[in-house]
Amino acid sequence: MALGLQPNDCEALGTQDFGAWTDMTLDEIADQDPEALSRWTRDPEMRPARGTSLIDLCTVVRPWLDQVANCPANRVVALATPPVLRAVLVCALDLPPVAGLRLDIQPLAPIHLAHDGHRWTWRPGSPE
Repeated sequence: MALGLQPNDCEALGTQDFGAWTDMTLDEIADQDPEALSRWTRDPEMRPARGTSLIDLCTVVRPWLDQVANCPANRVVALATPPVLRAVLVCALDLPPVAGLRLDIQPLAPIHLAHDGHRWTWRPGSPE
């Protein structure tokens, strides 16, 4: 229990299922199906074959955000993949899902969100 935090596995913060694209590089996907890749970068409803879309991720993440917003704990630390963090930001900030496709979130990038009882806000930089 580092930092006095209680670990809790959360299915909602799993990763995006890339389906047929799993374990492929973007270059490999572009070589195999450039039209699908192009659409995936513009359409939040586009699913790789047998995979999930940004919209699908938002459907899973939104209830988790609602739960965390009502959490009696003062602080929640969540570890998630960049696609899931993209969905978290889309949902928390009420962004149009297509805007989420333009968020370039790097692995291990910290994202600090705060909830004031009414709405989420994003605080760029490190938490205080």
